[in-house]
Amino acid sequence: MEFLTRRQFLATSSVSMGTLTGCSYLDGTSQVTLGGISLVNTISKVREFHVTVKCNGERIHQSSHEVEPPLDGKNNTMKTIAPDVPENQYPIVVSGRIGNQQRTVDLNRDQFDGQCMIPTFIFEKYEGSLGTTVFATETLDDPPAVIKCDKK
Repeated sequence: MEFLTRRQFLATSSVSMGTLTGCSYLDGTSQVTLGGISLVNTISKVREFHVTVKCNGERIHQSSHEVEPPLDGKNNTMKTIAPDVPENQYPIVVSGRIGNQQRTVDLNRDQFDGQCMIPTFIFEKYEGSLGTTVFATETLDDPPAVIKCDKK
């Protein structure tokens, strides 16, 4: 289990645009890599996240993951997964769900071109809602070990 301080999370999320490993555009004009998917729990009980990855409209990954509550005064607990994604598939759409709340990250955007991205789903304790952000791995001082991109 990885921990990300609130300060690290906020600092990183302000510059969090990029791409994800394995899926890329066939026409060569844009390339996105799905490096991994991060799940963040900020509340005092275990949360179960349901994750779906689609490439070219076809579901290529679906899984569920329990993320433990923060411990020892930490602001959150983060778990990062790295699903296998076939190459030369596009666009990449990643969905995260907790209960009846679902959020979707569409990586088919020019600002993600050529980057390795980590979509992140965050269950916020203050609003009790599921939110999203996207991190470019190059902006992370300490990228998760499981990501499928070149590390600094």
